[in-house]
Amino acid sequence: MVNWKEENYPFKKFTEKLTQEWINGGFTKEQTGEWLKSDLGLQPTDAVFAFLLQAIRMSQGKYTIPKRIEVEEELRKYNELKKSEWRKLSPYFTLELINQWESRGFNGEKCKEWIDIGLQINEADYAAWLRDVKGKDAKWVWNDDRDNISANSEPLRKEYSLSLNLKLSQEVINQIKDLRGEFDFSTLRYCFASEQEALLIEINT
Repeated sequence: MVNWKEENYPFKKFTEKLTQEWINGGFTKEQTGEWLKSDLGLQPTDAVFAFLLQAIRMSQGKYTIPKRIEVEEELRKYNELKKSEWRKLSPYFTLELINQWESRGFNGEKCKEWIDIGLQINEADYAAWLRDVKGKDAKWVWNDDRDNISANSEPLRKEYSLSLNLKLSQEVINQIKDLRGEFDFSTLRYCFASEQEALLIEINT
């Protein structure tokens, strides 16, 4: 499948599934970028809504992306509907939180599985990390036994936190590797916490 994901906005959070949704709506990558950069405030998960807006516009003989002021009522109704479905899971869901989960490939049902085992509604990134990096799902963390949740999740949370603290772009890593011949990395390690030494060792191999 095609994936329009890029490092820069507006395609940074794209997945194969989200790409296909925009393609199914008849949008090219260029057109999708134009819609997402417009003042409508659309998210990568809003392909269907963009398609509906475009269809309405075309029926009126208009072929340009509408300004926000032109479709304010449609946006309000859409956002309220979106929030109402997710607020069945938690009354504290906002559109921003909803978009965080949806942009990482979670629908309401999948999100509920993670919330049911103790994740917070603002932990979409952590759920995605467990799924994509560790290959775990909510059922594994639950392990059919509430007493085992802490045993399974606490080490993973520590690893996740460490991965955030040590996250370096591939570009930076490559730059460091290019400098290996000029620097003795052993002289730099004293500057870092012991947990970070592993990353330096990995980069220096």
